[in-house]
Amino acid sequence: MQQFFWLHREELEMKRVCIQCGKEFELAKSEMEFYRKKKLAYPKRCRECRALNKQNRAAEAEKKEIRPAERPAEKPAEAKAGSGNKTENNVIRFAEKAEQRKTQQRDTAQEQQKGAEKASFPGRYGWLVLAAVIVIVVLLLIFCL
Repeated sequence: MQQFFWLHREELEMKRVCIQCGKEFELAKSEMEFYRKKKLAYPKRCRECRALNKQNRAAEAEKKEIRPAERPAEKPAEAKAGSGNKTENNVIRFAEKAEQRKTQQRDTAQEQQKGAEKASFPGRYGWLVLAAVIVIVVLLLIFCL
């Protein structure tokens, strides 16, 4: 019975060595399934080292964050436009291009609509002309018979 337990345990867990601290750690079957489902590589660090790295990254991000009291004075809009960061400039350019595309699409749609009105058979007064032709044909048939 004990042999079966160890076989079953080996099947459920996988032993690895942490590349940061060198300790041996185990991955449970549920963890391995999680990494497989997400198509990720198995972790190379133990849980403690991963948690420590996560805390360090959060602390670094917090240090880089500018607090309201530490913010530099606002620049005028004219100076700000050309000297913004790359992301802001890209967002502005993207918005301008999107607006240009909308304008072009609107203009193209209006031109197509005008062209369709001109190209249609009856047109503006076409129905009147068509009705007059039909009346004349009917009158000619009546008088000729």
